Amino acid sequence: MALTSIDDYANYMATSLHQDFVYPPARHHRLITRAIDLLLSPLDVFSHPKDRWGEPVTKLLLTAPPGTAKSVYCTVQAATYYLAKYPDRQVLCASNIGDLAESFNRRKRSACLSQEWQNLSSTKLNPNAMGVQRFYTLKGGSIMAAGAGKTITGIRSNFSICDDPVESWEQAQSPIQMSKLWDWYEGEYRSRQHGIPDSRELFMHQRWGRNDPAGVILRMIDSGEELGWMVVNLPTIIENESQLPDPVGRKIGDRLWPENPAFRDKKLKELQRDPAKWAALYQQNPLDEEGGWVGPDYVHVITPEEWADRKRKEKFKYLAAGDLALSVNRGDWTVLMLAAVDYKRDLVICHMTRWRKDVEETAPKIYELTTEYQVPSWMFDDDNSTKVYERFHYEYARSNNISPVALDLMPMRGRDKEIRAAAIKGYFRSNRVTIVNEPEWAPDLIRAILRFPGEPDDEVDTLGLIGRKIVQTSGIDLPKPPKSEPVQGLIIEKDGRNHLSLGLNTLFEDHERGQRKWNKLRIG
Repeated sequence: MALTSIDDYANYMATSLHQDFVYPPARHHRLITRAIDLLLSPLDVFSHPKDRWGEPVTKLLLTAPPGTAKSVYCTVQAATYYLAKYPDRQVLCASNIGDLAESFNRRKRSACLSQEWQNLSSTKLNPNAMGVQRFYTLKGGSIMAAGAGKTITGIRSNFSICDDPVESWEQAQSPIQMSKLWDWYEGEYRSRQHGIPDSRELFMHQRWGRNDPAGVILRMIDSGEELGWMVVNLPTIIENESQLPDPVGRKIGDRLWPENPAFRDKKLKELQRDPAKWAALYQQNPLDEEGGWVGPDYVHVITPEEWADRKRKEKFKYLAAGDLALSVNRGDWTVLMLAAVDYKRDLVICHMTRWRKDVEETAPKIYELTTEYQVPSWMFDDDNSTKVYERFHYEYARSNNISPVALDLMPMRGRDKEIRAAAIKGYFRSNRVTIVNEPEWAPDLIRAILRFPGEPDDEVDTLGLIGRKIVQTSGIDLPKPPKSEPVQGLIIEKDGRNHLSLGLNTLFEDHERGQRKWNKLRIG
């Protein structure tokens, strides 16, 4: 009975006290194991699923956020279950780096060394072939670990498991790196199953971008180029009706794993500060890449008069950033930019200076804007231009007998412009950036946004600094939300104090009888 399903197998293995079997599964874990059971079921049984084209399912794509224990159930439990059921077959387990794949292999090997597993499989591990990269049973079966992007040799796989082949956000934002990873997946990883009858494939990872491996697979499924796939998608939160029906049975607003501290409100609010990462990694729905870097539909403007009105009604904090050019009257531009931040962390680009002047003239302008907007520091890329400017910056403060303005130098770490601008791109595509339509500079800024990654790109480089800062979990003192205005007619002033014009009993009775339209009224 323990080999009829992964759930039964896990319950049996729990007596071994192995770390990957002792915790009870959550709802989404049971969904995952049920999907794997269907994947591994014989093709000729009535219950074996078929894809949208009527082909028997031989491949499973699972997309789920980090921290959902998907590796426990897919990489450890599924692999050791399969080997216990078929101890003469080969299992290939790949992950984003070899060290991680081997770490999982240690856990699988530990499970297979337990007496419970040996009793269930009617075999033992081969004492002469128990390496961390690959270990064998006495019946000739094995589990092999491999790093994504690396050469795989010496195995023909009956069951291949790919556990999140993407290593980092930076890698995912690089079209070249994603193309290389897809070539590895098709040419190296998948070739291990060529000619193997009745083979199965389990591919799972958190989404990173439209062009990550899951994105390519999904487009090929839609076009009919890929057959035999079953897809299970698990967003962190059900945000709208387009995500229904949910395979776990959730309703709008429900979280994936509410018992887990990682999915509590405070933690989720921190994760939502970066819209691009939230949409991809946690909601499994990367922001659309069509229409250039940021298409015109995502560029929102307000008039200077509208901005002045907002400033009267709301409080803002300001971020300052710049991109420095050393050339004069040619080449790159020096760009100085101010962004207002509201209590929701939304941005208003409210000032931009763009010129080709000597770097010595930049310092007075920075100090002037610092005073006008009361910014605590200026962000710049930690590059050679900034190092040249630093001397003029501090000399200007000394010569004018004023306190120097702090420079916040942001590390570049060899990342290209598009990767450094990924956070602000997510903000634009989540409709969280507004530009004040000042005729002196707004047209130049909008033109640069719509042309990026083409030239000029100095404005987007500066926006990228603001984006990297705004998604940080700390370091920004947000303004308080505006106070709501009291509803006229319900509150009256008397003796210098505010009073309800109706008694609480009357309010309650009116509410109960539905005689007033309270849904249209709020008491401030």
